[in-house]
Amino acid sequence: MADLLIKRVPLDVHARLKAEAKKHRRSLTQEVLVILERSFAAGTADFPEPVQGRRPLNQRLVTKGIQEGRA
Repeated sequence: MADLLIKRVPLDVHARLKAEAKKHRRSLTQEVLVILERSFAAGTADFPEPVQGRRPLNQRLVTKGIQEGRA
């Protein structure tokens, strides 16, 4: 099994995760894993396609992206 370290978790998110873990009688790690597994099972993890070309952003590209709903 791989390890994952998450840094700079906002205090409110940490508190909510800790409360949920306690409610379900799980460790914080177990609770996060359950949440991640449910997220993937529900199909809510939608990752974008990798960027094909790298070019600097300019106002024209930003405006085009906004018009296409990519904001």
